[in-house]
Amino acid sequence: MQVNVNITRLDLIRVNMILWPKVRWNWIYVGIIFVIGLLPTISAVRESNFDLRIMALLACLVIALTIAIPALTFAFCLGVNLLSASQRTGLGQHEYEITSEGLHESTTLNSELSKWESFDEIFKSKNYIILKKHWAAIHVFPRRDFDSQAQFLEFHKALSEKVKAP
Repeated sequence: MQVNVNITRLDLIRVNMILWPKVRWNWIYVGIIFVIGLLPTISAVRESNFDLRIMALLACLVIALTIAIPALTFAFCLGVNLLSASQRTGLGQHEYEITSEGLHESTTLNSELSKWESFDEIFKSKNYIILKKHWAAIHVFPRRDFDSQAQFLEFHKALSEKVKAP
């Protein structure tokens, strides 16, 4: 089975947003930030004799930092990804073929065969099939590049049969 896809910067943004909540370490990172922010808050509340205004202010600050720090980290990583993607042939036309040996990918700059054992997981959303090779490499298959929804689902099924769940 063969498919030609055209990966855009918008695809990378959407895929990163799909994958972020699925990565366990991201939630551990958020939890660590929350705990680090919570400890000084508890200490400050003890010293202020439980003044509700200070407690509410510090709680809001902890929640804001718990959201802001991972969001800024995500934005930075996404920016680096977007800036370097075109140089690594991450953007543009990709031709993929499912073979018994693995997934064959061809771009204007390279050709590669990835054996099925090298893939960790496969995700499917409404608009994408995402094949995760390791923590820093993914293959993206936008639904718009398939002739029909049935072909999109058939390609996902073919990949799922080859990629073993951990």
